[in-house]
Amino acid sequence: MDFFAHGLWTNVVFEAAAQAKGKTRSKRSIWTAVFFGVAPDLLAFGPFLVSNILTSGTLWPYAQARLKTELAKGVASISTSWEPNWLSAPPSPPDPSLIPSYVHLLYGVSHSLLIFAAVFLVVWLIRKAPLWAMSAWGLHIAVDVFSHSEKFFPTPLLFPASEFHLDGISWADPRFMFINYSLLAVSYLWLYGVRRRKRAAASPAQRDQTT
Repeated sequence: MDFFAHGLWTNVVFEAAAQAKGKTRSKRSIWTAVFFGVAPDLLAFGPFLVSNILTSGTLWPYAQARLKTELAKGVASISTSWEPNWLSAPPSPPDPSLIPSYVHLLYGVSHSLLIFAAVFLVVWLIRKAPLWAMSAWGLHIAVDVFSHSEKFFPTPLLFPASEFHLDGISWADPRFMFINYSLLAVSYLWLYGVRRRKRAAASPAQRDQTT
């Protein structure tokens, strides 16, 4: 899944859990969970992106070129037939060999359930209590297992013990992106609109019952 969707879904999951318990999260707890939700990609691709900025002035030359290509295809399709055919055609991933080997290593480290579990347990032992915000890291890995194809950065969930991975649907597929962000929009409207209004309306009644 893409970087921003990981952060947004992390917030959805933690907000839904908090509302189910009748709790209100602090800004610190929100951003801590979101950080762990995007941390695997920050670790894997952050150094590479910073290097690109310093050397070429762009985050990722491939992404810039890909965006221009897809926009051109979409405009051409809509202008000729009003049928955006590019939505039904999965994008072609870049050649993984164009990306430095250290990125693949960092991706393996940050997207391994074995490493996540080990770090989670170590932090638990040090703090003598689980840091539940870290579970967003595990959520990130679980989602990526099914939203990465084997053509480009499949998720090595058992790294370094095994190279086992699943061949999922690419998160960059326009159809997946459309469904994914549509579900996110519905989730945010429900959690921050409908459910919060229901809780606000129920609060006075609950106070009356306790007085």
